[in-house]
Amino acid sequence: TTVRHTGGEDLIEDSLRSLEDEFGARFVRVHRSALVAVAQVDSVERDPDGQCAVNLRHGGGRLQVSRRLAAEVLRRLR
Repeated sequence: TTVRHTGGEDLIEDSLRSLEDEFGARFVRVHRSALVAVAQVDSVERDPDGQCAVNLRHGGGRLQVSRRLAAEVLRRLR
């Protein structure tokens, strides 16, 4: 698993599932292959097609939210 943070990125052996179980209150799953720290989410946007994306703080970029997880992401981030 690649962990991206303000200091760069690190490769760890933990699965996303184990990270989600351990730190679930501080992270939200936005895609089957991505967890995001709730504190690092700047905004959530929905495009005209209804697809959601999270914009990350400090120039961290933008991540698409899977349609299956969109309702849970919106609930957690409100």
